[in-house]
Amino acid sequence: MFKRVSLLLFSFLYVIMLKANDINRSFSLQWSKPVVEKITEEIQHTYIYFKGACLFTGDDYITPEFVETFTLTDGNVSAIVTIENTVWQTLSTQELNLIDKNLINEEININAKVTYTQKKPFLQVRFFPFRKKGSQFEKLLSFDIKVHITSLPISKTQKKRTYVTKSVLASGNFYKIAVTKTGIHKITFSNMQSLGINTNNLNINNISLFGNGGRILPENSNLFVYDDLQEVSIQVVDSDNDGLFEEGDYILFYAVGVVGWEPSSDNYEHSLNIYSDYAYYFINVDASVGVKKRIKQKSEPSSNKTHEISSYEFYDVYEKDEVSPQEVSRIWFSDAFDAVTSYNYSMTLPELVSGANAKLRFCLASYSSSYANFKATINNSQAYTMTFQPYKEGYIQIGDFEFSPSSNTININVTYNKPTNNSVGWLDYIELFGECKLQYASNSQLSFRNKSGVGDGNIVEYVFNTKGNGISVWDVTDPINIVKINGRLSGNTFKFKCEASNLHEFVAFYGSSFYSVTPIGKIPNQNLHGINGVEFVIITHPDFLSYAQQLADFRKKNDAVSAVVVTTTQIYNEFNSGAQDISAIRNFIKMLYDKSTSVSPKNVLLFGKASFDFRNRTGTASNYIPNYQGKCPFQNNDCLSTDDFFVKLDDGEGNNNVGTLDAGIGRFPVRTSTQAQIIVQKTIDYASKKPLVSNNTNYISNFADWRNVISFCADDDADQQHFQNAEAQAMLVYNNFPEINIDKIYLDAFKKVSTSQGQRYPDATIALNQRITKGTLMLTYMGHGGDNGWAHERFLKRSDISGWNNKYNHPLFFAGSCSFGIYDKKNNQSPSEDIIFKTNGGGIGVISATRNSYGSTNQYFGEKIHQFAFEKVNYNYRTIGQIFSEAKNVSGSTEMFVLMGDPSLKLAYPEYNVITDSINGESIISNNDTVKALQFVTIKGRVVDNNYQTITDFNGYVFPSVFDKTSTITTLLNNPNSVQKTFLLQRNILFKGKSNVKNGQFQFSFLVPKDINYDYGYGKISYYAYSESVDANGYDTVYIGGINDTVINDNIGPEIKLYLNNENFVNGGITTPNPTLYAIIKDENGVNTVGTGIGHDIVAYLDDELDKSIVLNDFFEYDENSYKSGKISYLLSNLSDGKHTLTLRACDVLNNMNQANIAFTVVNDEKLHLEHVLNYPNPFTTQTSFYFEHNKPGIVKNISIQIFTVSGKLIKTIEFVESSNSLRVGPIPWNGKDDFGDVLAKGVYLYKLRVKTTDNKTAEKIEKLVIL
Repeated sequence: MFKRVSLLLFSFLYVIMLKANDINRSFSLQWSKPVVEKITEEIQHTYIYFKGACLFTGDDYITPEFVETFTLTDGNVSAIVTIENTVWQTLSTQELNLIDKNLINEEININAKVTYTQKKPFLQVRFFPFRKKGSQFEKLLSFDIKVHITSLPISKTQKKRTYVTKSVLASGNFYKIAVTKTGIHKITFSNMQSLGINTNNLNINNISLFGNGGRILPENSNLFVYDDLQEVSIQVVDSDNDGLFEEGDYILFYAVGVVGWEPSSDNYEHSLNIYSDYAYYFINVDASVGVKKRIKQKSEPSSNKTHEISSYEFYDVYEKDEVSPQEVSRIWFSDAFDAVTSYNYSMTLPELVSGANAKLRFCLASYSSSYANFKATINNSQAYTMTFQPYKEGYIQIGDFEFSPSSNTININVTYNKPTNNSVGWLDYIELFGECKLQYASNSQLSFRNKSGVGDGNIVEYVFNTKGNGISVWDVTDPINIVKINGRLSGNTFKFKCEASNLHEFVAFYGSSFYSVTPIGKIPNQNLHGINGVEFVIITHPDFLSYAQQLADFRKKNDAVSAVVVTTTQIYNEFNSGAQDISAIRNFIKMLYDKSTSVSPKNVLLFGKASFDFRNRTGTASNYIPNYQGKCPFQNNDCLSTDDFFVKLDDGEGNNNVGTLDAGIGRFPVRTSTQAQIIVQKTIDYASKKPLVSNNTNYISNFADWRNVISFCADDDADQQHFQNAEAQAMLVYNNFPEINIDKIYLDAFKKVSTSQGQRYPDATIALNQRITKGTLMLTYMGHGGDNGWAHERFLKRSDISGWNNKYNHPLFFAGSCSFGIYDKKNNQSPSEDIIFKTNGGGIGVISATRNSYGSTNQYFGEKIHQFAFEKVNYNYRTIGQIFSEAKNVSGSTEMFVLMGDPSLKLAYPEYNVITDSINGESIISNNDTVKALQFVTIKGRVVDNNYQTITDFNGYVFPSVFDKTSTITTLLNNPNSVQKTFLLQRNILFKGKSNVKNGQFQFSFLVPKDINYDYGYGKISYYAYSESVDANGYDTVYIGGINDTVINDNIGPEIKLYLNNENFVNGGITTPNPTLYAIIKDENGVNTVGTGIGHDIVAYLDDELDKSIVLNDFFEYDENSYKSGKISYLLSNLSDGKHTLTLRACDVLNNMNQANIAFTVVNDEKLHLEHVLNYPNPFTTQTSFYFEHNKPGIVKNISIQIFTVSGKLIKTIEFVESSNSLRVGPIPWNGKDDFGDVLAKGVYLYKLRVKTTDNKTAEKIEKLVIL
């Protein structure tokens, strides 16, 4: 069976500096009650957990593991780790049933090893905190870890990898060819011509060949790989010996294909390249390139033979890799046994030595709830059976079958006994082995080897039968340096001696048994090995090169970051002989990392979508840049899919994705140029250092107080785990970063309603969409999720994302949920991708899981994300890639999370600080006064730098928000099995204004609303300020409570002017289904936005449906330097066609209420409609203006007004070009004169309005006018 292992490498609960002496550290584990994770409606996991644990996921259990990391001063050490002063507790019966007892012994098994992160050594200690004591099992509560460090001799330090400074591809002309097989290949004259090589007078001595073969690269970065393309030995056959390469001449070379074989203890094991079906080689014909390696003769050793061998160990394999059961995993199968339960296979076996048996090795898999088996029949007689036990998931078995073949053709029938309709079987591969006679009986190439003669000092003499003259034998043990064996032919017997301290591989052939090559073409020069000292690495598919370069250029200019863009093709050519492989990408990044002295890669961006289908077996894969896929082909939601592998760069990391992240890693999962353009422009706009002003009032500026806000959302569940996870993160921010304003959207705090589609939280969805519109720096969700959005109640749907309209205020999303970020499945775009590719809205990045995740570990991961997001390092904030990677390094079980976004991006943190100087003339330092209801307040403050010195050239605006005290919110127990919870939320705004900042100083005034919480306590003043290119934020506390005794005589509610879209709207006019509510509200004492008094909110409702009111308190903003007037802009969406009314109700700070009403008609039609066509004044004498409304904002361009006499004579034409996005056009003035400038006579005239849109739709309308 295959196991899934979720491994944490570092858990920085404490960072401890270890020197070469003892250290003792105490720990206490915070155990929780058993965690119930409902992954889907059908899948649920229950496990025990302590905070910060790594979750080890086996076949049947999830077991928490303790992992701790200690900082070392030197990595060349050994460590002795002991656990002392332990306190234990007996596991309950429930807990005992939830752990894998096979992992527990009487003594704790401590695993300690030296690892590295960013070239710094650490000691990692890990163990399962359980023991068996007699018949009982216990969990560890507290303990001390004692570590003794001993330095090792310097000689044991590992030799570092070295790199060439210049690739062979840097200069010269290179031509690429492809092969599939391992063996001797022939490059013909026509091949050379089809490549575009100039063969006129081509000197054969100028020909060279480069390539490293097609085997899959090792993932372990300590294992040997070629650093650059290697020149390989070739044989140039010059048929007429004239020294020129001409018709009839050819090149022979030994190519390593995509299937590799390695000796094992009992036989051989094959490996198939999972990333490429082809191996590639590169031809060069420049005299100055390469050393022109040729295949040389190898003489026999002079020593006497120690062994004589006349047989060889044959192997072959059938493997197609065409079926992926769940469309996950790197493991594919050759055939599925489902509708078809029986397949026939044929393999060929050369003649065995006398008395030898052949062996078949079957790799098969089954998913079945009942016992199932495969039966293999060999040549219709001998049979082999493999039985599979019932299991909840599919699993793989490997079995061997020895048999005596009746012929050289091995016909194999494999039949699956399908016990239930849901049972499915798969064949992965069939290997065939046999000890065969060393004889050449056909025209094909003969590859041979034999382990039996291998040993130190051994000399083996190979003896085999041939067809006589013309036999050649090459020693291909080193594929780069091939040698030709000088043997002895006597009759039909060929003999040669060879030293055999290591296993050798040979190929025997005659003159015509060669494989062909496939010409690809000429490649441009490149030299990735010459790159040094870069912080930001963009790796892009060639289709998106221009967009990647645009982003790199922006980073260089805007952030002074050294950046480089390379294509996957360049990496594959230089680091894997032209073939796709994730290790080639990692090895390129590692080269930059290893070579760096002061500047090393800090962030890596992968520019292109990934796919589980590396080789496009399905024909529809979007595999632009591959990712790391796990080895669990049956676990649809659990098989690892991650980008972490690419930045695990220290020596020894990478195998099975082991290691820590040494740089930030992110991905733009783009499939099209349109997507690339959207995400690059969005990223550049986000990082812009100037306000982006739009004429469209629907949009919030990029420089606005949303930069002070982060938001937390939580699903409802029976034990309120998601609520608690979100609240823990929110409280971490609240307690440590008080300048941040926190919004909370917890589902159980909203009313749940039943609909025909199921249970829903409509008000919570409205709150979420409103928050997106208003803006938030980060938005975190904890709860159930997947391909359709968040929560079983569809709290967030994909249709919600498509309706977001936050063009300049994009949040970074963190989704602590399952499978919200699947970016590697066929024909799939995840909600996370919807978010980042949303035009005029969405998010700037998403941290989300590609597969299942666990709420308990998600909480800890989220805490670290928020800690690192707002915690400065050397006075600087981290980039989102660094936030992501560092949070991963200190959290357990986070491998499934990916970052979709630019990892080099910093969040839109305000750069400077805003402080309060005085309240009502008293210094904030000594002010002990209380701010009361109905008190007039004046606050003065400054914008200061990081040394708290006034920035005297800061001239712009400050946006103060004065909050009442925090409110205690109680959840509603929507789930009958749930637990009622309370939480704090500072949401009641007493005043939200806009004031000028001059020379770094500002002041503002307001009247405190009557509707405050009269209890005494601390409220909050939150500031956001910006000038032309910089911004600032800050906060202060203010003591609030009670009411001012001064009587204010005001019984009149605020004045309200209500429009749609803008002030040009006329009551009764037309609009689109998505208009903007626009209102101007004035009151002598100010407008109430607190939201605590019943009936005192600013609300809007349609068609007299008061019960469906929209609360607009947060959308009201005072005018500049005013507390008496302000505006509301709020986007209405998806309104039905036809007539509607809109009502807006508001109160002043003394709770006097007023309301305004308008009527309008929604026209949702492809046709262009014209309404309210008029001229004013009408009648007129010398001047009038034309007005009209339409339903195509933004695309109405050409307007023509023709004026006729009543008899139909055209006397005046007015042309007008519309440039606004308004639904109402006008005024278009006219002075009452004709086309010749003559004044028209008094009387009645007709005029025809004709309007044309940019998409060539037209509409006309005729009206009358009167001249007096």
